[in-house]
Amino acid sequence: MTTTFELDFDEFQPLSAFVRRVDFFMGQALQHAENLTETVPPLPFDFAATDQPPTVYAHPAVLSFAQAFQLNEFELDVIALALAPELDLRYGATYAYLQADPVCTYPTVDFALKMLGGDGGDRLQRRHHFSDDAPLIAQHIIQLVPPPNSIKPSLISHFLVLDEQLMRLLFQQSGLDQRLKNLCELHTPRGKTLQTSLCTPLQRNLPLFISAHCDQNLPLRLYLQGKRPETYFDTALEIASALDMGLLEVQISALLTLQDHGCGLVPFIFREAWFQNALVYFEGIDLLWRDDYQRVNRQLQGAIARHQGIVIFSGQHPWQPSMRETLGVISFPVEPPSNEQRQQYWRQALTAAEISIPTIQLAQLSDRYGLTPNQISNAVAIAQKKLQWHDFTATNIDPFQELCAAARLQSGHSLITLAKKIEPQYTWADIVLPSPILTQLQGICQEAEYRDLVHEQWGFSEKLSLGKGLNILFAGAPGTGKTMTAEAIANHLQLDLYKIDLSQIISKYIGETEKNLRKIFTAAADTNAILLFDEADALFGKRSEIQDAHDRYANIEVGFLLQQMEEYEGITILTTNLRSNMDTAFERRLRFIVEFPKPDVGDRLKIWQQTFPTIAPVSPDIDWQFLAKQFDLTGANIKNIALTAAFHAADTHTEITMAAIIFALKREYQKMGQILRDKELGNYSRSRQD
Repeated sequence: MTTTFELDFDEFQPLSAFVRRVDFFMGQALQHAENLTETVPPLPFDFAATDQPPTVYAHPAVLSFAQAFQLNEFELDVIALALAPELDLRYGATYAYLQADPVCTYPTVDFALKMLGGDGGDRLQRRHHFSDDAPLIAQHIIQLVPPPNSIKPSLISHFLVLDEQLMRLLFQQSGLDQRLKNLCELHTPRGKTLQTSLCTPLQRNLPLFISAHCDQNLPLRLYLQGKRPETYFDTALEIASALDMGLLEVQISALLTLQDHGCGLVPFIFREAWFQNALVYFEGIDLLWRDDYQRVNRQLQGAIARHQGIVIFSGQHPWQPSMRETLGVISFPVEPPSNEQRQQYWRQALTAAEISIPTIQLAQLSDRYGLTPNQISNAVAIAQKKLQWHDFTATNIDPFQELCAAARLQSGHSLITLAKKIEPQYTWADIVLPSPILTQLQGICQEAEYRDLVHEQWGFSEKLSLGKGLNILFAGAPGTGKTMTAEAIANHLQLDLYKIDLSQIISKYIGETEKNLRKIFTAAADTNAILLFDEADALFGKRSEIQDAHDRYANIEVGFLLQQMEEYEGITILTTNLRSNMDTAFERRLRFIVEFPKPDVGDRLKIWQQTFPTIAPVSPDIDWQFLAKQFDLTGANIKNIALTAAFHAADTHTEITMAAIIFALKREYQKMGQILRDKELGNYSRSRQD
């Protein structure tokens, strides 16, 4: 049997050190085998004792690897033996020959001890290198694989298999470990994409602090706390880019979905970061602070304590110091970009895209949409493509509207699972209300439009302990236009509108209502959308005078909702059919209260005339004045009647006549549980069709 293993691994310099070492041992072993017998030897000989192998572990990458995992020369030789069959199949054939078993193409513990262990005493002493707490095993560098069909295999019978992550490193293969792909994402350094003046103070100063700290070669742990996950990510990426390092982002929420909450993957995460020259960033670390995640929390904190590099965490709640490990975590509050900074981001992105809008619209974009720099860049890119399409098709479109639509696409993706998104169809032209009410509603829009001017530039935010949001109560009978008006406001402000049915949120179980509400406001935090809480009667009531435990708990729920509304930066609207059910103590905490009256004769006339589309075949015989004066209906009733009359006319292949409307009137009265008498129809009683 030949002893030639002349493989060219010069392009893989770290591998060549291992290959030369294995070649020496194999050459020595095969030489002994050929000198003694032509048959397969039983390996009773000490093949390593004939000569000393050359010291070839001088490559910087190998030295760095050994230092990082605290490996000695024997352990590196074990790695070399396990690596060889992955390089060339002839190594496996040689192992089978030397181990006198055609199946043994990988080295066993016994084979490694005989090949590398010296005399019998040294071999026994070196068995500890394969114990559970030894670096090779504890750090998952080598896997001990038991032989097949063995009931209780001995330690020395186990095969030595090199972990696939280590093989990727030694083969200099790019990409993430397959085991980590569903919970990690590797971000490459992006360079300095933002001007220094556009960075937040934290993004500007923290990388400088960390760079200075790195010169001391000390571990550093940072916790970024805030309500906006994308804001922590931007800050973490700025830090990594400033250090010219990658960022290994780990989603704790994904980790917890794995078997045993991902405990077994924790070592591989830190090793992957070392391989990729990346900072480790754990997003949502505060999810681990629940009692049922204590095991993985302890394991992760232990791994962090042993890690000598920089680790970044993020979460919404204040950092909880570990009772088991001294981590020395520095906590930093992360605030989203200010209105002024967002305006600069918009200006920079619009200039690059060659999109021009008035200054007032630029201010409205920054004020209405609390986006991050990346989201603003993406919104501008989408709007740019849409505008190019409109140019190609020769259609006119307002760039501001396209920018608003693109901005709304950047957020609210998690809110859609908790609330119903309403596409606003109505404008102020569709709203029929008394002039004082319309003036009040327009005042709400004005306050929303000039928040930045009043709160920031005029300094009123310093006088407010809570957020700048608007909390509003719409009170009125069903069908008086509360939801319709919310749509008009959303349309005017170019904001998304989400409807939440409070009757579906309230739970009989203690704490569940607050949990449901918290989910909604957390999901809405980055949207600046209008939240319309319908059926507030299900929660609000005159409960200030506590008579029993139910009243006390209801007060807690109401107080929690109002607190969330006050802290929310956007617009929240509560609707109620009976304002009398609202306690004055709760009303005082609302910014606006709008009463929606039932329409009078004049308003009903406008509603009747506006409800039918101009292209609909409406007969000129319809007596609008009679309909408005005779029937005390809400706008919703009138719309229902118009639609029923239209379908009736379509079925009879006629115009929408007074007879069709009288027919629809009867149907609507039946639905309301009322009787439409002939005397109420006056001269039109003959038009009544049953």
